[in-house]
Amino acid sequence: MNITNISSLITILMLAAPGQTTINYQPSTINHQPSTINHQLIYAETAEINHTLSREEGESYDVFVVRSENLAKITTDSRFEQDKLATIIKVTILGESGGAIAPILSLEVSRQDWIMNPNPQSWITYFPGSKLLLGFEQTTPPGETPPTQTLDFLQKSISREKRRRE
Repeated sequence: MNITNISSLITILMLAAPGQTTINYQPSTINHQPSTINHQLIYAETAEINHTLSREEGESYDVFVVRSENLAKITTDSRFEQDKLATIIKVTILGESGGAIAPILSLEVSRQDWIMNPNPQSWITYFPGSKLLLGFEQTTPPGETPPTQTLDFLQKSISREKRRRE
């Protein structure tokens, strides 16, 4: 429909219902020139890095966590420096002690957030259960047998279970 047809339609509508409808129509020039759109390719790359850290002999859990934090910070710094396309870094530190392996912490941060605040504690998620899993909290020192009360309790429980099944 062109401008002349629209104007005619509006005139007909106004005549059909005088005084009830007010239509303000002013023809305008419509510019159909194609607009220039700047299409930018947005590329996001997440780099995931896993490190395993072995427990030193006699090392406390607190010292082990500090070493894990330092390794996560160094890894994040160096990865952002080496990989200019990486927009997000995820570093997971696994702890190893006596053959057991458990996650100690995970650091996930964007490049922009790391530039604004390179403090690893701000971006770290800790896994406190690893303290027990890796043997830092043992009720019995390594190589020793549990107290006889515990053994007696276990034996009684096993005996009761056997009788119940019979």
